[in-house]
Amino acid sequence: MTDVTPNKSLERTREGRSAKLIPRRARRSAQPLELMNRSNAVIILALTCILSLPTLAGESDASLRQKLVGDWQEIRHVDCEVHNQLTKLSADGSFEVRDSIEGCAKRTFVWRGTWSVAHGKFRYTATYSGSPDDVPLGVPLEDEIISVSKSEWVMLEQSTGNRSVAKRVRKS
Repeated sequence: MTDVTPNKSLERTREGRSAKLIPRRARRSAQPLELMNRSNAVIILALTCILSLPTLAGESDASLRQKLVGDWQEIRHVDCEVHNQLTKLSADGSFEVRDSIEGCAKRTFVWRGTWSVAHGKFRYTATYSGSPDDVPLGVPLEDEIISVSKSEWVMLEQSTGNRSVAKRVRKS
């Protein structure tokens, strides 16, 4: 008689009085391994996309900031008013806006403050306002930067949720 050592990948079962070695069946999980790997891949891909949102177009905050320096004109519609804004963004992080409003109420005023770009957002705070009812002092605001080119700056405004487009003003 030969001595048989059981293989670890086999399991012993009893059928009647004799013992047989049969291949061990793989345990089944709640989800097939293939599905779990796909789910993990989708989660990792989604997280990568979310974490890289500000740089999807290859733009760093420093690059966006550099592109924004200059003079911009934007026309915004807020309720029954039309705001014609001329904005000067300086390289030192300061800004000045000359705001001319027509519509329900007609007024013109200037407001100034500081600005920066962080995580793909244009952040600004007014430190002076010729019309504090329109532009309160010391309140930090941010608009999501959609794109910046040589001639156009597109953003999503935090205050209104509207898409806004500013055009670069060429100095004559």
